Amino acid sequence: MIPDRLRKVAAALLLASAPLPLACFPARLPAQATEGFVSGQVRTAAGAPVVGATVTARNEATGNTQSRTTDARGRYVFPQLPIGGPYTISIRQLGYRPVRRTGLMLNLGDRVPLDITLDQSAQELSAIDVRADRENKRTERVGGSIVVGEKEIKQLPIQDRSFADLAIIAPTTSRAGTGGIITSSSSIAGGRVTSTDIRVDGVQAKNTLWGAGFGRGPYSISVEAVREFEVVTNVYDVTQGRQGAGAVNVATRAGTNETKGSLFAYNRNQAFTTNTNFLGQRNTNFENWQFGGAMGGAIKKDKLHYFVAYDRQQVAEPFSTLQVDNAADWARLQVAPDSVARFLNILSAQYGLPTGRQVGLFDRSNTLNTIFGRLDWQLSDAHRATLRTTYSNWFYSNSIPDRELSVLESRGNQKSNELQVMGSVKSNFGTALTNDFRLAYTNRLLENEANVRLPRAWVNVSSALPSGGTGTNQILQFGGQRTSPELQTEESYQLVNVLRWDGEKSAFTVGTDHSINNLSMFVSIETDGLFQFPNLAALEARRPSSFARLVPLQNLEPRMRQWVYDGGAYVQGEYRVRPNLNLTGGLRADLSAFLTGANANPTVEQAFGRRTDVTPADFAIQPRAQLTWTPGEAGTNLFRIGSGYFTAQPHYMVQINHMLNDGTQLADVLLTGAAVPTPDFLSYRQSFANVPGIPQGSAQRPAYINMFADNFKVPRTWKSDVAYQRRLFNGNLTLGASAQYSHTSELYRYFDLNLRANPEFTLANEAGRSVFVPASSITATGGRNPVLARPFSQFQRVLELRSDAAQHQKAFVIDGALRLPRNGSLSGSFTWNETRDNSSFNCCIAITSVFTPVPSDPRVPSWGASNTDFRHKLVLYGATPEIAGFQFSARIIGQSGSPWSATVAQDINGDDVGAGSSFGNQNDLAFIFDPATPGLRQGFADSLRLVYNNPANLGGAYLRDNIGRIADRNTIRNPFVTQVDVRLTQKLPSIRGQNALLTLDVFNAAALINHNWGAVRVVPGANQTLLNVIGFDQASREYRYRVNPNFGRAVRAGNRYQMQLGMRYEF
Repeated sequence: MIPDRLRKVAAALLLASAPLPLACFPARLPAQATEGFVSGQVRTAAGAPVVGATVTARNEATGNTQSRTTDARGRYVFPQLPIGGPYTISIRQLGYRPVRRTGLMLNLGDRVPLDITLDQSAQELSAIDVRADRENKRTERVGGSIVVGEKEIKQLPIQDRSFADLAIIAPTTSRAGTGGIITSSSSIAGGRVTSTDIRVDGVQAKNTLWGAGFGRGPYSISVEAVREFEVVTNVYDVTQGRQGAGAVNVATRAGTNETKGSLFAYNRNQAFTTNTNFLGQRNTNFENWQFGGAMGGAIKKDKLHYFVAYDRQQVAEPFSTLQVDNAADWARLQVAPDSVARFLNILSAQYGLPTGRQVGLFDRSNTLNTIFGRLDWQLSDAHRATLRTTYSNWFYSNSIPDRELSVLESRGNQKSNELQVMGSVKSNFGTALTNDFRLAYTNRLLENEANVRLPRAWVNVSSALPSGGTGTNQILQFGGQRTSPELQTEESYQLVNVLRWDGEKSAFTVGTDHSINNLSMFVSIETDGLFQFPNLAALEARRPSSFARLVPLQNLEPRMRQWVYDGGAYVQGEYRVRPNLNLTGGLRADLSAFLTGANANPTVEQAFGRRTDVTPADFAIQPRAQLTWTPGEAGTNLFRIGSGYFTAQPHYMVQINHMLNDGTQLADVLLTGAAVPTPDFLSYRQSFANVPGIPQGSAQRPAYINMFADNFKVPRTWKSDVAYQRRLFNGNLTLGASAQYSHTSELYRYFDLNLRANPEFTLANEAGRSVFVPASSITATGGRNPVLARPFSQFQRVLELRSDAAQHQKAFVIDGALRLPRNGSLSGSFTWNETRDNSSFNCCIAITSVFTPVPSDPRVPSWGASNTDFRHKLVLYGATPEIAGFQFSARIIGQSGSPWSATVAQDINGDDVGAGSSFGNQNDLAFIFDPATPGLRQGFADSLRLVYNNPANLGGAYLRDNIGRIADRNTIRNPFVTQVDVRLTQKLPSIRGQNALLTLDVFNAAALINHNWGAVRVVPGANQTLLNVIGFDQASREYRYRVNPNFGRAVRAGNRYQMQLGMRYEF
């Protein structure tokens, strides 16, 4: 049942949007760029406008026909022509020779200027072919977006046949790791992934609970069903909403009057790759099959068309867990083989570890099915309806590692079922008024399934390294899984309506976009319990140092449910100042409202003056404007300048955090010393109900609280850009340059209310670093009690979600494209980018917000490169002219490595983040000690010199240049990454209009030439431990440290080359 508050909110926004058309001047931009736009002027040879001429646009593939009558200035406009073609534009007027322009193809966001000159004669001219790509069709989007069309999708190699993999060719997209753009680790212009909007056929398609990602599997929609897609960064069309960083707009394929279809099969296996990956692990039992087909045609010619597609992926692949087979594994994982052997023997003897292998190299499966269907019905000359559905289901076994150093039982499986149904009606009311109405329903079920339902257990191990040194402390895990079991469901309902009117010199668009989301989630993080053992001896003695568990008070699997509303209304106008000068301006208003609150907690309100049951709603007005100028010969030069305000969707998972951690759902149990129960994993394996809960007579641990700030706002981005494009040689060569700048405010982050206002003392030898626990409470080994940093002892962390973080981004892009004969082309770009922020928290569990490295007080944001920042990016892609059916195509992507920080492993400032805390993550930036400091321990000084001067240390130069200060956040980078993918295509001779194609793809082709090329070189982990605490001196109030001898050493990751054979049959 929809809450009463939702109806009030939606009604208010709809009423607020009603007067907008009266207050603003008009516009004519295609909504969400799902259609093409053709306009022009019909004139006589003398230049006089031809009034009352009939202009007809006919899609020769579908029979779709629209007609317009030229106005008093001889102008005509087709504001929403379905993309595709070819189109024939016909102009007739009594007393003039009719003219036809043929071969016009429309792509996403195209705005085609097509002026026609009529001669006074009754004789009809022959048809004139229009090379559509020679028209300057994207004047409003030059420098602000890139379209990946049918040509690129068909020609270029695509990893896993996921269209999203091609989005990396856009100048400002970032892999943010090694994945593609539309994933949970994707980024545009270095922004947070939640700031990327994803739309399919004009309706939202991204995972709203996490605020990012397009489906959960390798892909949710077959590449067979994708006609083209657009990656947007700086487009000021007000129909573009909820996208602080950018957007991805996808257009799907439709049927035509001609019945066409395809069958395909692609295969990769271990015979088509090297025997080992870059880590030296063997590629055994690897095979990837993708097969399926598509078909489209007419149910009724010129009226009703269909298109269907099916795609299946079956993958068998190796993976490793706690694999220490050689000295290289030993050094990389910093765990000795004898430690692993002892660990396994203890687990088998005393903890019921199942028989069979639990470490090493294993096989797993990955299976995906996608189904696509679409119907297009030309109801009349004025009305066209579309019904489209997408469905996918996915299963990926042993794909969830909790920690890298864990046994097999501690892994989990991923499942998903995703469905979207969209219906739209596009209407023409006369020659000047058009309407686009869309409804969509989305249903997702995402599940994590644990191999075993048990408490987790961590064992601390410190091993000697093959080099003779001592590695950093490592944690080995057995038992359950932190993120499994987990179940989340999403139901989203969306309504979009766009109304346009076109006048003589101006036009306007007014529209609205509403979505309501019904979300639920059960997340098991910390609800199944965690035993921690200080060493292997304690594991063997069954004497853990602690047991922690969030014990559900109301249900064994607490499932939080919420409603969230997002609504938008907008108006936009365009005024043609001169034939070659256009001014566009508009306003967009967005309202985001969390409609379901957490439970009230009077104790929290009494202590902090904050309520836990806040349901924030945020309203934002976003002005935008753009100027486009095409001086000189039409289509040769283009200048565009734009600026505007954008909001972004926060991930809705935050309210799940707040509902689950309001102090009434869970009892936080932390037992230490003699109170720790003796672990009985044999009993736990028989029944999860035997896992310890709240011991009788024991006191609960202080409550852990998450909540909204009273004034919470969604992120706001002001972005601007200026772009220039030059078209040469009849449009065969295009050169361009653009400069972009954006500032984002109201970025969300969590703030710990329950940390002392002032530090207990500072570390004088570490630039005055704050410490929030008394010096007298820190043990000789550096241990500390984080409870002493809490002013309110009845609470642990009290994390308030605030909107006080920020981000700056600037970029400069140069690009070019060359059209070659016989369907060949070459395109490329170079991007210089800088993205800085003071918190890179994106998603999802609240505690991860405090993992951002800080120099001192974790409540004071620390500026640095964003986690998703890249500095340089080079892109080259294209295809050779086709000769005798053969074509070679390739793409080369080079990008700066990801940034990282030098940190201290342990919690030295007392904020309870570091090794030994509930989470092993680190957030204390390391102090860069001067080895020449008088009185410094000789062994420590010598270790510092070795690390600082180690040529294999990626951060060596930075450390040497910054001695005597705390390291900055994200100032050291992994090496530049380059990947080359190629495709060879051979068309076989056609038989009765039927074609067959053979393809050979080589991914990471550089490794085919040299096995050492093509690796992704990264330091292990998101950040690197420089210092480990080994003690604390009460007299000097200084920590004593040991240096990590492996600091800054990169390891080579990823696969060497993989070849893929494919066959495609088209009929």
